[in-house]
Amino acid sequence: MFANAEQLAQVYSDVADDGPGRGSRAISVHPAGGLHVRVLPDRGLDIGAAWLAGSPVAWLSPVGETAWSGGDWLAAWAGGLLTTCGLRNVGAPSEGHPMHGTATGLPASDVRVSRTVEPDGGIAVTVAGTLTDASAFGPVLQVQRTITVRTGRAELAIVDDTANLGHRTEQAPILYHVNFGHPFLSPQAFIDGRLLWSRPRDADSARVAETWAVMGSPLADDEDVVFEHGIEPDPEGWATLRVLSPGAGVAARVGWDTETLPRVHTWRRATRGSYAMAIEPANCSVLGREQDRADGTAPWLEPGQRRRTRVRIEFSPL
Repeated sequence: MFANAEQLAQVYSDVADDGPGRGSRAISVHPAGGLHVRVLPDRGLDIGAAWLAGSPVAWLSPVGETAWSGGDWLAAWAGGLLTTCGLRNVGAPSEGHPMHGTATGLPASDVRVSRTVEPDGGIAVTVAGTLTDASAFGPVLQVQRTITVRTGRAELAIVDDTANLGHRTEQAPILYHVNFGHPFLSPQAFIDGRLLWSRPRDADSARVAETWAVMGSPLADDEDVVFEHGIEPDPEGWATLRVLSPGAGVAARVGWDTETLPRVHTWRRATRGSYAMAIEPANCSVLGREQDRADGTAPWLEPGQRRRTRVRIEFSPL
């Protein structure tokens, strides 16, 4: 029915030539009838802006696309549909490692794009690359990341194969910060799932323990609301949380493989201009690497050991 895959799945590669992101690579993927995403090779192959049927679904911060400076994490956080936190620290700064680590600042190498015609006639577009977190005489963690979107399906899949290529056992936390924003997000939007328990990160979060799941109206000023949750996986070991947005008539579904991502956190911030909600599959807490060791919950990779983590993001009508 078509002679050129570009007819159904267009891919554009560019390099920013202006603003704080000048010199940064980007790959824009536009599958027909699917989820349109902007992949950022110089920001850990994370996902920036994303659109469903021409309407934005991701939260973007005032920072905008920017190059990684290695300084204040928040000053360089553009938001986006997916931000990777790790690979040595997640959450609070700890033991000389910055807030949320440096994973989102790793530049990808061997970046490649491929299109595959599927049995149903649709096209799968894959963006893949290698991320390396290393020092000359110290730890070496390497991630092979694969991102896949498809025509005719409003979904995105992320597969990360992380390997410890060093000679010492390494603490290797990872968290997938999946961020939703306006206009998908509205005051009536709420999180839904098969939760077993919910625990606030701090006293500020505890004060809204009855309403943490509902986005609510924009406020002049608001604190971060962060909770960790216990969740019941399906028989195949996958867990799911949904963000239902009656205002947009759309539901977002975040699924993850609990074999290597046994924990999940949620984040909400209702401040005007920072109106965002996130679902965060993880293998760690958000209290920093030192606290995880003290709690006996730190994730480790032995020399030569490999770990596969998988996350899916899907959208569907309510």
